Amino acid sequence: MSEIQLNRHEFESLASEILADGKILRFKANGFSMSPFIRDGDIIDVQPDSAEKIQKGDIILYRHKPDRLLAHRVVQIDSEGSKSKYVIQGDALYQPDGIISSEQVLGRVVAIRHNGKHVRIDILPSRVYTIIWIKIAPLGRRIYSALIRLKDRIN
Repeated sequence: MSEIQLNRHEFESLASEILADGKILRFKANGFSMSPFIRDGDIIDVQPDSAEKIQKGDIILYRHKPDRLLAHRVVQIDSEGSKSKYVIQGDALYQPDGIISSEQVLGRVVAIRHNGKHVRIDILPSRVYTIIWIKIAPLGRRIYSALIRLKDRIN
């Protein structure tokens, strides 16, 4: 698989075009906001999906700001008529990103590749894991942070 480097504007433009054409977008994750579920350098597949299909627990790719796309988890959905609003949060973050509208949603993460292992996250076993993660995430964030601090002290 060949790799190309894009700036934020180029990535947003290309990602929007690929997903609007109904194709799956594959890219390398950058950052630690979704740790430990998605790690820096993991390859993620995003499927174009209408906002109506998004469920609590899904990881979505959305427009956070102009030229800035994020892949974070839906932690709450508020439906108002035909429009929905989503509360989004990175798994490793203590605060939600905020509320986004359905127009900001580009697609849904359906698979993750980590260390050569391909994991589908849009199938039933993964959905069960997601529900459990949402319930324990506040405690999990504290434990994960404590383990990172301990690792730093040891090193």
